[in-house]
Amino acid sequence: MCLWTSGVLGFITPGLTARLEIDYRKKLRSDTVILCTTDVESIEGRKVWMRAHVSDGLTGEECASGRALFVAPRWSRVVSGLLRLPHGANDATTKQSGTGVP
Repeated sequence: MCLWTSGVLGFITPGLTARLEIDYRKKLRSDTVILCTTDVESIEGRKVWMRAHVSDGLTGEECASGRALFVAPRWSRVVSGLLRLPHGANDATTKQSGTGVP
């Protein structure tokens, strides 16, 4: 089940990577079968903390682990930035300034 599209996270848009930590433990050959596992550590509003582990698929030896923070954007800010509007501008201000989209 995809957490984003299922709505479990409260939003269906991709999250932006806000923080990424990786600890490398062992080199892998290019022909190695690997196993990647992930876990949702916590969900705090628009923030999702996740952990990941990469291991040798045959021996089970851990090769790397990581932790990441993903944040869902506030789309009103994204759209305002694209239209070059101040955050929170209302329709009246937008129409008066001549920068609004009808």
